[in-house]
Amino acid sequence: VRLGLPPRVRGRSRALLELGQLADRARLGAGVTLRAVLLEALPLDAERAAEARVWMAFWSMAVTRPALRGVQSAAYREWRRLVDRMLAAAVRHGEVAAHLDPGSVGEQLMCLVDGLLLEATLEPERLPATRQIQLLDNALAGLAPPRRKR
Repeated sequence: VRLGLPPRVRGRSRALLELGQLADRARLGAGVTLRAVLLEALPLDAERAAEARVWMAFWSMAVTRPALRGVQSAAYREWRRLVDRMLAAAVRHGEVAAHLDPGSVGEQLMCLVDGLLLEATLEPERLPATRQIQLLDNALAGLAPPRRKR
């Protein structure tokens, strides 16, 4: 028996990582890429809402099963590395304030995405796609460097 993420969710995770890598190689704006990857992880449509339910079921099993917890930890390490790389690139390109720590900010963004995923899955009427996007965009806007006075 192979323990791990369901194929559909494993595929989405791989796609998120590949999206980040492709955007990095194509030299797209780091902030735009980060936003796209974070949005892709939210339950904004029926397909992603179904995947969110699978994630939540997997998380509940990983809490009590060490082997699944290891799979979860490995997946999150990859996810953290991707987000950290994108944030570091955004700092280098002046899209995120230089005084911010990419590791801490990345963790905050991941917690926001996880919280939105959980809340929007449990109460989709309260957190429709437009509200999820608005909340993520507000968080990302707060990372911008201060505007210079002319």
